[in-house]
Amino acid sequence: MLTLASNSTTRAKILKDAGIKFQQRSVDFDETTICDSNPNALVYKIAKGKLLRYTSLYGTDVCESYEAVYNMLAELDKAYEA
Repeated sequence: MLTLASNSTTRAKILKDAGIKFQQRSVDFDETTICDSNPNALVYKIAKGKLLRYTSLYGTDVCESYEAVYNMLAELDKAYEA
């Protein structure tokens, strides 16, 4: 089952209207605290922040590919730090 890690009613409606089963969980992550002039880096940092916040609240057991995602983030960290 898909987990929508967002309070967005619009995103939930899109999934519901498409007939996709999902659970909705809030991560209470403030995107406005992230700043970067590079749009790609900004999106990456927001996504990473949300993932780390989600796993701190709910653990990693709901994300079957968490290890793969975490490893990918580590590689992207290296690229953005260079």
